[in-house]
Amino acid sequence: MIAINDTFYSRMFALAGLWNVCIGLTGLVFADFSVALFFGRTAVTGDFLGGLSFRLFMVAIITFGIGYCLVSRDLGLNRGLVSLGLACKMILFVMFMYYYFTGRATIMAALTVAGDLAWSVLFMVFLFRTRDSVKHDIITG
Repeated sequence: MIAINDTFYSRMFALAGLWNVCIGLTGLVFADFSVALFFGRTAVTGDFLGGLSFRLFMVAIITFGIGYCLVSRDLGLNRGLVSLGLACKMILFVMFMYYYFTGRATIMAALTVAGDLAWSVLFMVFLFRTRDSVKHDIITG
């Protein structure tokens, strides 16, 4: 068990927030470039719904990044957000690796979600090591 105000984990979540916000902003501002980088030039079609869906996905990534920054400010709160983020990162990893191995995503997509896999491991360690440091209920975990 560690102290819930551990500096390493506080900095880790601040950095995780920065990771998500940077990726999300890049994808939001440079959507066509990001789609081409992750899925190849042929994936850039100019389709309104496809572009909207990608941009909304980037907004969700930014939102999680802001959430991780909030977690960094008080590690005892928002453990539910950490659990949701962990689940999302694992799902993204599996999906994008499937797309990579079936030839529908580029190596950049695979490398990006490999970063998410690394964050997932750190999130799991945090949740495990701090499980006795917080009050357990449906929200805090």
